[in-house]
Amino acid sequence: MQVPPQEITALTGLVLLLSVLLAAGLGSPLRAAAAGPLIEYVVNGGFETGDFSGWDVTESGLFPAVQGDLVSEGDYAVHMGDGGAGMYPSLGIAAIAQEITLPAWAEDPLLQLAFLVEFAEGNEDIEFEGDEWSWLEVLIDDQQVLYACSHSHGWQEHEYDLSEYIGKTFTLTVRSALDIEAAWAWEDANDGEAFPIRYYVDDISITASGVEPEEPEPTDPEPPKKPSKKELPRTGGTLPLGELLALGLIPGGAVLLRLRRKSSR
Repeated sequence: MQVPPQEITALTGLVLLLSVLLAAGLGSPLRAAAAGPLIEYVVNGGFETGDFSGWDVTESGLFPAVQGDLVSEGDYAVHMGDGGAGMYPSLGIAAIAQEITLPAWAEDPLLQLAFLVEFAEGNEDIEFEGDEWSWLEVLIDDQQVLYACSHSHGWQEHEYDLSEYIGKTFTLTVRSALDIEAAWAWEDANDGEAFPIRYYVDDISITASGVEPEEPEPTDPEPPKKPSKKELPRTGGTLPLGELLALGLIPGGAVLLRLRRKSSR
């Protein structure tokens, strides 16, 4: 039997679609649906509230600051520091942090964010060799998952797999740092002045798929079981009165009545 050309075209298109899905790591559509929708665990990760709602903030001088001049997406991003006068003479650490809990049923958790490191004009090609005085970093608890101290030539995307944190609560921290003594040492070694280094972050996100298991419905308690009747041992004879009383087969009142009748004879 000859297959119509339009059916062959439709079948070919379906095969190509499935091939693209598999190549992209999406698996079958049914499997993707079973994994559940992506859940976002970061509050206000794009700072579109125009402030630090949802974040714990540690200030150093003028930073961090929500601004709208340089953004990756949306209307706002965070200026984390300038690597210089704007962070001095404070402690030199400007940070934002948020506590995150990934449930035990979370699947494929992923940290994503956009960052920008911008050197002052004319210094874009400078590369530090362990002598940097300022940097941007991202931490999961005490584990560093991003470190940046070079001119990034535009916004960069960063990802980190959080599978090891499934079922745990941790603190996500983004911070910029200034080491003023290292800045003075760099100036002495390079016979020049330390220049501004501006750090920005945007679109901070932690997502995971998975479906929360349903809790079983409470069941009515079972009624108490009635005590089983005691069985008489099959001895072939009559049991003594004491054993019948112990087995509860003769009420005590009946025994007393019998004893009284015997004593009255």
